[in-house]
Amino acid sequence: MLNTSEENSFLYSKTEKAPDFDKERAALLSKWLQNLPSVSRSLDIGCSSGGFSALLLKDIEKWGLDFERHPNLPKNFNFHACDISQLWPVPQEYFDTVLAGEVIEHVLDTDLFLHRCFDALRQGGHLLLTTPNLSSLANLRYWLQTEQYMWVDSAANQFGHVRYLAPKRMESTLRNAGFDNIVMTTVSGLESLQFFPSLRSLVQQVFPLRGNRLCVMAQKP
Repeated sequence: MLNTSEENSFLYSKTEKAPDFDKERAALLSKWLQNLPSVSRSLDIGCSSGGFSALLLKDIEKWGLDFERHPNLPKNFNFHACDISQLWPVPQEYFDTVLAGEVIEHVLDTDLFLHRCFDALRQGGHLLLTTPNLSSLANLRYWLQTEQYMWVDSAANQFGHVRYLAPKRMESTLRNAGFDNIVMTTVSGLESLQFFPSLRSLVQQVFPLRGNRLCVMAQKP
């Protein structure tokens, strides 16, 4: 039988590469980060090789947490190996931004995870996270076809995902953790309409929270 830490090492964000941010998602996150007031300290949860943090300026003080240091993680990272379900070896109320790309869906206790993100942020700091969108059009179509949601289907490779927060639940969970000024949108999906960009854009405008990836920005008051 696995002990807790061994089990978590399979569930959480231990990967061989950084999150595969598609162009739409990278463009959105870059825009959000560029519009934030001065960011001098960042914490990247499940940092892997630093793909999310690469969207930040190079001279920012960057911290990272993951099970082990990725060989391609930049040397300037203040990296700490840890099980993120346990205590985080980082100072509280220290960071201007906390980043969590494709991590929260791997976390068993999402409430505790968001509270720890909140505690790590200074007053006025921002949390930016991305996660698969349970209520995406693609997932709803998959359910109609198979009566099973895509990312929790053992036959479709669930990638160690154990929790999903659809937009409404995401907002309420963030508010319970203390966050406000919550911004949410979705990107990617509707690839079948790629040759009909006007139609794809229209569907995305009509259904702004039905894309494949939920992108969230929230502030610590």
